Amino acid sequence: MQLENESKNESFDNVAEHQKRNRWEMTRAGIFNFWVYDDEEISLEEGRLILRGTNGAGKSVTMQSFLPLVLDGDKRPQRLDPFGSRDRRIEYYLLGEDGEHSNRIGYLWMEFHHPQKGLYKTIGIGLRARRGASQVSFWGFLLDDGRRVNQDFWLYDRIAWLEGKGKYPLDRRELENKIAAGGQVVQEQKAYRDLVNKALFGFYDSEAFTDLMNLIIQLRSPKLSKDFKPSAIYHILTEALPPLQEDDLRPLSEVLEDMDQIADRLDELKLHQSELEKLEKSYDRYNRVLLYQASEEVLDAKAKADEEAKEVEKVQSQCNEMGQKLAKSHERLQGYRGRLQEVDADLDVLNRHEAVEKQKELQALERNFAETGQYLDKSRARIDALMLRKDRIQSALERNEGLKLEHLRAQEDQLLELESLAREMEFSEHDIYHRYWYQHPPDEDGFVLEWKKDVARHRDAIEYARKIAQAERDAWNSLQELEKELGAIRQERDVAELAKVESEKQTEAALQHLKEEIVQWKQRVKGLSVEEGKFQRILQAVSAISVENRNFADVKQPAIEAAEEVRRQWKEQEWQLRHDIQRIEEERATFKREQQAWKESREPEPVRNGQRTSARINRGARGGAPLYDVCDFLDHWTEEERARIEGVLGACGLLDAWVAPDGCLGRVDEGEEVWVVPSPVEWGYTLADVLKPVPSPESGLDEAMIDAVLRSFAWRETEDTPPFEELDATSIWIGSSFFQLGPVRGCVTDTQPARFIGKEARRRFKMSEIERLQVEIEACEQQLGEMTKQVSEIQRAIAQVDEDVKSFPNDKQLQERLNVLSEAVHRFSAVMTQVQRMADRVREKNNQWQQLKIELEVSTEQWSRLKNLRELQAARETIQHYLNGISELHGEWKEYRKAF
Repeated sequence: MQLENESKNESFDNVAEHQKRNRWEMTRAGIFNFWVYDDEEISLEEGRLILRGTNGAGKSVTMQSFLPLVLDGDKRPQRLDPFGSRDRRIEYYLLGEDGEHSNRIGYLWMEFHHPQKGLYKTIGIGLRARRGASQVSFWGFLLDDGRRVNQDFWLYDRIAWLEGKGKYPLDRRELENKIAAGGQVVQEQKAYRDLVNKALFGFYDSEAFTDLMNLIIQLRSPKLSKDFKPSAIYHILTEALPPLQEDDLRPLSEVLEDMDQIADRLDELKLHQSELEKLEKSYDRYNRVLLYQASEEVLDAKAKADEEAKEVEKVQSQCNEMGQKLAKSHERLQGYRGRLQEVDADLDVLNRHEAVEKQKELQALERNFAETGQYLDKSRARIDALMLRKDRIQSALERNEGLKLEHLRAQEDQLLELESLAREMEFSEHDIYHRYWYQHPPDEDGFVLEWKKDVARHRDAIEYARKIAQAERDAWNSLQELEKELGAIRQERDVAELAKVESEKQTEAALQHLKEEIVQWKQRVKGLSVEEGKFQRILQAVSAISVENRNFADVKQPAIEAAEEVRRQWKEQEWQLRHDIQRIEEERATFKREQQAWKESREPEPVRNGQRTSARINRGARGGAPLYDVCDFLDHWTEEERARIEGVLGACGLLDAWVAPDGCLGRVDEGEEVWVVPSPVEWGYTLADVLKPVPSPESGLDEAMIDAVLRSFAWRETEDTPPFEELDATSIWIGSSFFQLGPVRGCVTDTQPARFIGKEARRRFKMSEIERLQVEIEACEQQLGEMTKQVSEIQRAIAQVDEDVKSFPNDKQLQERLNVLSEAVHRFSAVMTQVQRMADRVREKNNQWQQLKIELEVSTEQWSRLKNLRELQAARETIQHYLNGISELHGEWKEYRKAF
């Protein structure tokens, strides 16, 4: 049970370690041409680093040079200083403050490693500062094809450095050319931040990545333990809180959205209220104008009524004057009547007192009376005529006053209607002609023709404006239709763009998945080893795949080349092994043939040349035999001594010397051998004391012949080789390890067991040769077995290489994504073409509408209300009513004038 628990704990630890390591870890960081560093590289252990140093040594500045500057590229002064100060700008870290540099390029980079995937990625920023320049040039880069800075990728001109010219940093264009398809270079800080987020962190949006940067800034704050106030701790903990999830924010977002809608509705209502207030003010002004106009009309009517009243008063005064005159006439008549009575009375007196004189007075008075009577009659007649005329004038006056008032009211009503119509159609000249009726109707009507002409001109202007308004309305309707079509096409464009963006993301994911599959394939293959250079080419070729470049052969080509190289090496080894197998098989066949020859009939023979062998074959039977074949060792010699003696005989040429039946040791025969006439030694030891004759019947020799030959050579037995200067230069000696043939002397130090002298020795040598050959054959067979096994292993290795190449990740999914992306791109391009074409039409129609709108504004600029088609159409209809009203007013004026 304990072992089981321990194994579980160990497995849990392994899983935890595996999960812990399944992430990107910072392995190295570098500073090049920045601050006080020329070219410094810092190594990290599993993403961890400790910097130690005294205060002011530069630990904080070194750290802030990497975190968070290299992660988001934000080079603001407060982000560079761990204390949040704005004192030092980025130019200080590049140019210094003493004018040391005037133009300097610097790089900051960090390398990340994924332990589980075995991948390397490098991010970094490049900065270029010029003294006097307004800002620092910035670019960021990502290296994701496996190349590593200062190992197989350098941020400076390495050729120039190798030539001893110094380390000249790459500018942005050179960096782009060097990275090529193995990464990416951007020039904007936001683009670099998104690039780092996408390559390493994978946050859904940039705000989450910004929150991470803010947390890093909080964590890097110096002297965190200096202040333990609750407010400071609360601030740090609050800043470190993770962002809320979407599910948590959804109710709040809905409430905020409702609040936004309410706020929008409130703003809309406020806008409506403001517009209504403006409209109310406009109507108020309009009503005031109408009231003013009505007041003017009332005042005009009152003035006319006053004039009419004055006229009536004038007529009434005339009537009163006539009445007064009539009364005076009556008074005069009464006076005349009283005077007549007085005259009658005087006449009576006169008639009584003075007849003659009085007669004259009477005649005169009678004449006066007659004249007065006539005058009285005339006055009465005149008074009657005047009274009749007065009655007629009074009745006519009363009748005309009624007609005048009727026609005057009709004219006033018609003028009011014309005023209203004129206001509706904004006929400004109406006031000019309206003034003719000021206080009283005009006396003449010559202006009516000009009035109608002005109305006709106003009608033409309104008709012209109406046509422009109609064209403007038609253009506006067409513009609205085109905008609807453009909106629909833009919706299609948005859908196509979303599909394109989604397809690009899926294609990017497919590319990344393919890279990961290739990395896993590299780790999984058994028979194929892809070197880093070729592997980088593979990843670069994968990164270069796009809709325009869909050639997957470039991706697979480095693997195929590596496979061909491995296959070539294995083939060379196979060919070498097969050649060795063939050679060993030939050797085995040779060994077998030689063994078979030993087994069948062959006797051991010393090494001979071809001439000697052929000469002996041609001699036939009983023609003699070699010396070793017709003698044997005496029994008291040991095997070691026999070996040395046989070695001496072989060295001096006697071992294989031919002994002829005539007793001669040798004679010149076919230029092959030297024959020596036997000359037995009569005293001392000879070879006969070492060897004994054992002639064979087929040799034709007897023991005496052989003994004579053996006795021809003296024998000297000694343990050591004697000094040759003690021997006679003409002596012939044979010893156990030396010999002398006159002046020819020699010794044998390396000997083998006796193989030729003695039948038993030859039998043993034959059996040893057979055994040796058997061992050689078995060794050959063993080598053949091992080589055959090696050939099989090589074939399996080649098959494994083929299988590895065959198992190389295919591009089926990627090509499908590229097909989808290509279709999405083509669809988006087609929709964009339609959008552009429709936008051009909308722009053209809008320009036409704007031009018509300007023409309409120009044509209606003299009017305040007649600005649209509806008002102009209504004004055109009103003009006809206005003209009819003028005719009716003119008719009423004529009737009014007839009333006088």
